[in-house]
Amino acid sequence: MCGLYGFVSHRGVGPDSDLLNHVARLAERRGPHAHGIAWADRGRLFNLKAPVPFSDVVEPFVGLTGSTVAVLGHCRLSTTGDNWQDTANNQPLVMDQTAISHNGIVADAKTLADLARWNMKTQCDSEVLLQILNEMAVDQYGNLPPAIITILERDRSALMWIDRDFFGAYRHGQPLWCWDRAGGTYFCSVRPDEDAKLVPNRESLNWLLKTNQSAT
Repeated sequence: MCGLYGFVSHRGVGPDSDLLNHVARLAERRGPHAHGIAWADRGRLFNLKAPVPFSDVVEPFVGLTGSTVAVLGHCRLSTTGDNWQDTANNQPLVMDQTAISHNGIVADAKTLADLARWNMKTQCDSEVLLQILNEMAVDQYGNLPPAIITILERDRSALMWIDRDFFGAYRHGQPLWCWDRAGGTYFCSVRPDEDAKLVPNRESLNWLLKTNQSAT
């Protein structure tokens, strides 16, 4: 059980730091071991991770600007030893212009990686999803490749991603709330406000980052 949080802009302006801090602190309740964040800004993707809880990070949002159009946050609960101390094993996972934050388990990750002959960079089973997304990409509407949907629907899961021109969110059983506020939509594994709504189960919410408009 990890905590996800995020943001996607509606007007091409960055997130409100107080609101982003609010959803991050809620997500930390589900993931007390490590924190990571990835964001899209002026066509580039950035990433910062720390092997400490969100509340222990001195400047968790350093680097975010008024032109940041999408954010992925991940608060990790480690269930496999202490490999969270190596930030390479923590999320968000980033490859080229693709990033993911995943809450769930890919039980056959090693088998899938061996069959595809991927050179895995981490000990994180979620890297399989990143490898697939980096190779196949989303479709013209920002929808995930069917191979990823198949994996996500084997068990309870939630996923957010930035893939080139798109931001997206998907859940299957795991909680993931969306909260529309002035300037953008915020996401969190823990309900941030009574106005927040669950991302529809087994449906994808996608945004085209170039226009800051919903693609679904």
